Amino acid sequence: MDFETTMIFLANRSYLYNLLARGYAGEADEAFLQTLVQEHARQEISLVEHELNSDILDAYDKTLEALGDEGACERIRREYVKIFVGPGTLKARPWETIHLEESRALFQPELLPIRETYREAGFLPARYPHVQDDFIGLELDFLAKLANAALEAWESGHDAEANERLRQSREFLEKHLLRWIDSLADAIIAEYGDCFFARFTRLASLVAHRDYELLA
Repeated sequence: MDFETTMIFLANRSYLYNLLARGYAGEADEAFLQTLVQEHARQEISLVEHELNSDILDAYDKTLEALGDEGACERIRREYVKIFVGPGTLKARPWETIHLEESRALFQPELLPIRETYREAGFLPARYPHVQDDFIGLELDFLAKLANAALEAWESGHDAEANERLRQSREFLEKHLLRWIDSLADAIIAEYGDCFFARFTRLASLVAHRDYELLA
């Protein structure tokens, strides 16, 4: 890639991971939903040519279909609380270790490698220690931070640092997020039906899979 193409690619990654992370950071607001439906979001989602693009655009369109009614924001706020907050036991279990280790307990030793990965990269989850480190929102927030750092380093002429942030991103995708995000999407569909977050999680998975392949 030449300098300009690389800048576009890095800016695109930063935009997409920040958008996806916002979806899980808390209850939806009108600003987030307006960002999601803007033409700019569609352009960013389809900006980089890849064989997964048609699937990604289809997932994006299906996500927007879930915003079609007048009370969408309030409905999605309630959906977020039911799926990711509680009260009561969360049926879809939005934590990596629960999906991979088949454990029903939270805050187990299996979390330590994830927390160490955050620390080694110089980041600590925004809601640490109140939210478990392997929560879907924190993993996407970490990837957003890495994407932001890669972009800033490249803009400043620090190529080695930018490349290191991209290496960290690909490694985290391989060892963590991509191993369980599809399982989470399936669980949300099974427990809550074809709702907004089932579709949004499928979109997040496809974007992450494409990014992993592009980073190679």
